[in-house]
Amino acid sequence: MALALECISIIIPISKLEKSREIPDVAQFLREQRVAPGCWFDDHLFRYPGGMNQMDVMLSLDFMKSQGFMLTRKYNGVEHWQDVCVVDAFGGPTMPCRWLEFDAERHIVWCAGREPGEIVRSGSESVLYSKNGYQLE
Repeated sequence: MALALECISIIIPISKLEKSREIPDVAQFLREQRVAPGCWFDDHLFRYPGGMNQMDVMLSLDFMKSQGFMLTRKYNGVEHWQDVCVVDAFGGPTMPCRWLEFDAERHIVWCAGREPGEIVRSGSESVLYSKNGYQLE
C-alpha cells in the first residue's frame, strides 16, 4: 500500500510510533486517528499532517523530538531522515530517506523495497493487518 500526500506530510513508520512518550498503546492511537483530519495510514506507514509551511513542520518536528524520535542521522557524511521523513507532495523527501519511496507523478510514498499497491488517502479506510500486531477490527 501507499500513502497519498498533501502539501507537506510527515511520514512515520508505524513501528516507530512506539517511541513516543504520548502513545502508550499504538493500536488504540491508530483507531483514534482513523477520524483525525489529515491523518491516514497503511500497514507500515502513518501520515501526520505536517502543514502548509515550514514553521508548522518545525513545530511538529520539535514535538516529535521531545517524544523520543530520532529525526535525522548521518550516513557517509550525508544527513538522512531516521524515525520520520518530511515529504513535500510535489518535491519528495526534503532529505534522503532510506526507508521510503516517492512517486512524483502520483504524489504518493510507500515503504522502500515493497510495491506501492493500493493508495490510502483522506476519506479512505486506513487498514492495518494483524501480521504487524496492530489489528484494528
